[in-house]
Amino acid sequence: MPEELNIDNIHSEEVRDIVGRPPSWIIFRGNVILALIVFLLVAGAWFIKYPDIVSAPVLISSYDPPVKMVAQSSGKILQFYAKDQDTVEANRIIAVIDNPANTRDMLNLKNMVEEIDTALDIRKSIAGLQIPGNLQTGEIQSDYAVLYEAINNYNFFLNNTYYSSKLTDIGNQEENNAQIEKTIRGREEILNAQLKVEEWKDSVNRILLRDKVISPGEYNEIKKGYLAQHLNDEDNLNTLLQNKQQHKELQKSISDVRQQYKTGEKDVILSVRAAAKKIKGQIGIWEKQYVLRTPAAGRLVFFRVRKTNQYVNAGTPLFMVVPSSQSYEIRATLPLYKAGKVKTGQSVLLKLSEYPYEEYGMVKAKVFSITDVAIDSAYSVELRLDDGLRTTRNRTIEFRPEISGTADIITNEKNILERIFENVYGKIHDR
Repeated sequence: MPEELNIDNIHSEEVRDIVGRPPSWIIFRGNVILALIVFLLVAGAWFIKYPDIVSAPVLISSYDPPVKMVAQSSGKILQFYAKDQDTVEANRIIAVIDNPANTRDMLNLKNMVEEIDTALDIRKSIAGLQIPGNLQTGEIQSDYAVLYEAINNYNFFLNNTYYSSKLTDIGNQEENNAQIEKTIRGREEILNAQLKVEEWKDSVNRILLRDKVISPGEYNEIKKGYLAQHLNDEDNLNTLLQNKQQHKELQKSISDVRQQYKTGEKDVILSVRAAAKKIKGQIGIWEKQYVLRTPAAGRLVFFRVRKTNQYVNAGTPLFMVVPSSQSYEIRATLPLYKAGKVKTGQSVLLKLSEYPYEEYGMVKAKVFSITDVAIDSAYSVELRLDDGLRTTRNRTIEFRPEISGTADIITNEKNILERIFENVYGKIHDR
């Protein structure tokens, strides 16, 4: 058998020359390229930052949140007083649910009882009030009838001439009494003068009696005139006292009549006020059940109804009032995990659910404050926008009353090299 050919033996020297001694330029270039790759990797690991992110649900809401208007009773929509997308003021009537009362009559009656209830001069208010007797007030018809009767009673009381006639009669008696007193006073002066004359005569007669010019019998006869004049004077005084007493009684009668008038007027006014206050409360209940008023000013949005005679159920949201205010607050619900890494002033990127960040970009914000205590295993974090609702792709998000999304809080921006050494150091330190 012929000896097998050994290629290694034949070409060993040539092969060793080629393989064992590569060209020096290849080695040099290979080392340079390898060093350059290592340098680029190290430089990339130094310059490329990989931030720590803590994610939390976020809600952007208006300081004046939208308010839903809910039907308080079931029934058909009787009438609309505003249209969809209208700008409405607070307390404006938007719609009325069908009910037994006439809306216009109820609103007119509301203004009447409001005027009565808040009037400073109730007499003037009632006197100028013309309340019709044929209003359709539905469930409060009986209370309305009580008010109607109370106002009529008040007007009858004012137009009744009983007290005024009585006061006029007493006033006439007062005038007669004053005239009588004047006559008595005049008579008193005359009687006093006559009494002085009789007193003088009596003093002269006493002297004559002492000097025995006249007898005692003659003196007594003469003195009777003096005594009679004295009695006349006393009778006149008694008449004057009686006149004064009668004057006091007339004054008391005037006071009693005036007091009776005030008491009667007070009673009818109280009846009117009580009836008005009761109706005011009843109208409030009626409005709460059947009338839909805007709780705040803003833009009206029709929610579930569009046309009259549409049936609605109690508890159904019908409208929404969106406040025109553009001020809003941003709150994130931060879970306990990694919550200690979140600090005020840190940057935040908001990814909004309604506006995909791949298309619209993210909204920049910063951490403004963090609550000290967690509630329901979460902290409340308040954020502030850097440039409003403008995104990183230079697009402005249309403001809505509520926008939800995710807040990526950047807690630390470390490069890859720092993270490698941090992990190695951490493992060594753990050992």
